[in-house]
Amino acid sequence: MSDWELRFFYLLEWSDAVKDIREQYPLLDLDLAMGIADETGIEYPKDKKSGTPYVLTTDFMLTVKQGKKLVQIARTVKLAKDLDKKRVLEKLQLEKHYWNRQNIDWAIVTEQEISKILADNIKWVHPAYKWELTDETNNGNCYYLSNLLKNRLINKKNKISTITQALDREMGISSGTSLSLFKHLVARKEIIVDMLGEKLSSSSSSNIIKKVI
Repeated sequence: MSDWELRFFYLLEWSDAVKDIREQYPLLDLDLAMGIADETGIEYPKDKKSGTPYVLTTDFMLTVKQGKKLVQIARTVKLAKDLDKKRVLEKLQLEKHYWNRQNIDWAIVTEQEISKILADNIKWVHPAYKWELTDETNNGNCYYLSNLLKNRLINKKNKISTITQALDREMGISSGTSLSLFKHLVARKEIIVDMLGEKLSSSSSSNIIKKVI
């Protein structure tokens, strides 16, 4: 994925409304896609040597909860500057008409609609969503350490790194364990933080923590 596609992916992963993400989703009905190209006067993309038509793809096909229903929506990520290019616009038109015929909502997402700081913060905590337990962080210790960490974060105004490093030393556990646990709790939304305000990696607890569950 491009950098902006990856950032958009992180935003989708973070959203409670998004239930499933499929990347580079193919427009498999080739007859329909090529028929739309003929109707609109757009040259359908083909291999230059063999003349074989390509199967086009849409960057993201999403299953999203809207009210009580699950619906499919399609999203394509493009840089704003590329929307001035004729060939790019033609391919986007093919996508748009294809998904409209399938009664699926389709739209373009540009970098102007993607918060870089939000995406970077999600990226920072994302790998810790599934936290690996070890001998020193078994289920019992993890529960105790989680509660202790939450309490420290609520009652102290130091940087997150300062609080977690101090807790590692106090508990006699491997350096970085408490910070990894903090990321895990944020990723699991047991600690609700301001993901849009500033970089979590350099923030103080008083600036970013909104709620501890």
